[in-house]
Amino acid sequence: MSFPIIVVCSVILARINADANLEVKEVYFEKENLQDCPQRAVAADIFEFRRDFYNGTAWDERRTVVNCRCSDEETIPVGEQYVISQSQKHQEVLCSSVFVIPDCEGDGLARIIHYDAPEFDNRNYEEILCICPLHREMVPGQRATTLAHKGYQNHYYKCKQGRMPWARSARRR
Repeated sequence: MSFPIIVVCSVILARINADANLEVKEVYFEKENLQDCPQRAVAADIFEFRRDFYNGTAWDERRTVVNCRCSDEETIPVGEQYVISQSQKHQEVLCSSVFVIPDCEGDGLARIIHYDAPEFDNRNYEEILCICPLHREMVPGQRATTLAHKGYQNHYYKCKQGRMPWARSARRR
């Protein structure tokens, strides 16, 4: 029997760079028993936020959660060509370059979240079908995708239609 609760991560490795000279603390998590990533899966999630302990202690934190490994690689790919933005504080790392994944067109699907996927040892993963405009340039307060349909074993997302940073507002005319 499967439960609809998603476990964010089981920690097997946690490294905190606590150098007092750094402004951002780096925290790295890997899920237990890493599997090879399915094609176009999100290999890692990167979250940037202000961590406040409400006792006068606070710091900026960059948390990387590794979901799966790219082929037989030991680490996730590094570089902007592997990263898309889901929101201002959430980036996703892919195994392949974002330049080989097509741009989304029209009102089609952009991503699928697969639950209890048999091809991924009955685990959950996110598959990127295409790159949304907001994946490339984030607009403050917006997410790149929005839920289109909830299925029994999958959730389907399409690109969020937001005002692009380079578009002129009709109200300013």
